[in-house]
Amino acid sequence: MIEQNTKKQKPAYGTAHDWYVRMSDERISAADRAEFERWLASDPAHAADYANVDALWKQLHTLQGAHLDSEVMDSLQTARRHSTHQKRAWWPRAAWAASAACILLVVLIAFFIDSNSPLPVQDSRLLAQRFTTVPAQIDEIRLEDGSLAVLGADSAIDVSFSADSRDVTLIHGEAFFDVISDTRRPFRVAAGELDIRVTGTVFGVRLGAASAEVSVGEGSVDVSYPLMVAGVAMNQKELRRLNAGSAVTATPATGLGKLRSVSPHAIASWRQGRLAYVAAPLAEVIADANRYSARHIVIVDPELESIEVSGSFDAVEIDATLDTLAEIFPLQIDRSGSGPVRIIHQP
Repeated sequence: MIEQNTKKQKPAYGTAHDWYVRMSDERISAADRAEFERWLASDPAHAADYANVDALWKQLHTLQGAHLDSEVMDSLQTARRHSTHQKRAWWPRAAWAASAACILLVVLIAFFIDSNSPLPVQDSRLLAQRFTTVPAQIDEIRLEDGSLAVLGADSAIDVSFSADSRDVTLIHGEAFFDVISDTRRPFRVAAGELDIRVTGTVFGVRLGAASAEVSVGEGSVDVSYPLMVAGVAMNQKELRRLNAGSAVTATPATGLGKLRSVSPHAIASWRQGRLAYVAAPLAEVIADANRYSARHIVIVDPELESIEVSGSFDAVEIDATLDTLAEIFPLQIDRSGSGPVRIIHQP
């Protein structure tokens, strides 16, 4: 994986590979499926790790018909045997998963550096990259297919393109996409549990600590999210189609919310240095402000977090934004001391 602006972090291939094998077994129980969904939801990085393992095993299947020397073929057979053994007996899973994943990585590296073994283009992973930004930085990225991705401040995406797919994972933060139409290769964005599929359109995505949001500027997008009942994820997805000028927010507590209207010109307004909200909780506003602020901001009193904020604020002038909030709502901005800026109840 090519990584920009940050150090590469080693994926948890052992656990992700273990789950990949378990979920591939037709005998998987409902309890195991629920445990898998909880594992995915516990850390945004888990979905990316699982997708990486899935991509690696797809690559392995691609290599089955390729011309390989005997040493590489032996390694492939060993990796397959480890995978088969896992499907028969999941214990001890961690040791087998780690060894099989390592073997697979070695096999792929050996294959790619062998000049006599051309990569089968019709099915292979062609490009895997990570793009990140630091606080107060916005970056425009031209993807391999010509699509435009604009990455918001303190955000990160993983991009994985092949001959028949275009996959992006929003790890954290927010991003804006202007997608080149290609009906042969759907464009998919995963933002936590929120899954977004398009062919060619313009839309923005935001992934917060407790919510994911998509808003559409042009065309339409199909979104899916686990069906939530009393705060518990069911083993099925809720599906929606969003057209231009609409948006939806999903949370673990409520699932997919109601569609709401948005101005296409206001989508991803942070690209023009504005932070715009309609009835957004103060906690979300401050989380965004921290991506642009030179000094960290904390909400001291938890009851303030749910205050609903509507308006447009300057992303560059975060101090002025805080002062404006203090004029509107019963809160006070405490900048004393050298630590973070504190938001407290107005005395």
